[in-house]
Amino acid sequence: MSVTFRTAEELAQALRRAAEAHGAHEARTGREDADWPTWYAEHMVREQRFAHLPERVETSRTTTAQETVPARGADGEHDFFLRYGTGGDDLSDG
Repeated sequence: MSVTFRTAEELAQALRRAAEAHGAHEARTGREDADWPTWYAEHMVREQRFAHLPERVETSRTTTAQETVPARGADGEHDFFLRYGTGGDDLSDG
């Protein structure tokens, strides 16, 4: 992915955000990161990549109001035991 900045100020702001995030990273790990330039670069690429995520969808808009009916003869509580509890699916020769 290519990363672009329109102005020097935009780049400077991205570097400041990376420095702040890197400081938190070093605090979590409890040690200095000698390869901080790579960390900054990866952070800045991820930041641009995920800067424009799709609009958040409310959970209430994703559920269906349609009533569901269990399959005829299905009994989820007992089907598991019938299938796996009796050894019915055991394919061994014993």
